Amino acid sequence: MSGQERVRSVDRAADILDVLAESMGGETVTAIAAAVGGSKSAVFTTLQTLCARGLVRSTGAGVDRRYALGLRLTYLGEQALSRVSIREAAMPFLRRLTVATGLTSRVVTRAENFAVAVGRVDNLEGVRFELHMGQREYLHSTSVGKAILSALTDHEIRRTMAAVPMIRRTSRTILDLDALIDEIELTRRRGWAIDDEEDAEGVVCVGAVVRDHSGRPAGGISVTRLKSGLRPSDSERIGALVAACAADVSFAMGYVAADRFGAREHELPGPART
Repeated sequence: MSGQERVRSVDRAADILDVLAESMGGETVTAIAAAVGGSKSAVFTTLQTLCARGLVRSTGAGVDRRYALGLRLTYLGEQALSRVSIREAAMPFLRRLTVATGLTSRVVTRAENFAVAVGRVDNLEGVRFELHMGQREYLHSTSVGKAILSALTDHEIRRTMAAVPMIRRTSRTILDLDALIDEIELTRRRGWAIDDEEDAEGVVCVGAVVRDHSGRPAGGISVTRLKSGLRPSDSERIGALVAACAADVSFAMGYVAADRFGAREHELPGPART
């Protein structure tokens, strides 16, 4: 969005809410004005409007008056989260991911101890894969499954895998739980998972976890390609793009990572964020 299309007073109100979200004990109007870069009178007027709408609350009086987030935001946040589905959040980013990688991409949701595909974007110029929507997939043999597991503790992983047999899908499927946990630890460190012919012969998938607003795994996204001609550097490049896409989808689901607003080396192509 261009600067001409933005409303300065709304920008100021949003900036104030961001400042208060980072404050544990509330802030004075002087501190808020210094943080958002506006005059005290303009910030004070905006604060009074936000207070009247329940978005901000104030305590104390005079120079000791402090402002904090209002409880009305709790209701609005709950309503916003209740209307977001992982498919709805993911599809715009999957389209960009398919353009960036030249590969078919998809999004899955976590369904108890399985992953279930709920959306995909095909690469119409490449190999078409039979990726069935709604079909349950194992967590131990797929990239999205391992990505989902990477967001759990080792104890939760053991409990999850105890409920579902680790079926051999190909000769490369990991069947030992300790070996799977080692693989998942690698996934945690690099931010993406790989299924190297572990679910289907000759097929490689690269996936990353999508988190909900609480940080728990809501599902994952992945891209699919043939193993033939794949170099380690290809996997790393694709993995970085998939991880960046998953971070965008997680943000759309309400999850804000600690480094969300820091520099990102692997950014998906698209319009600038405002």
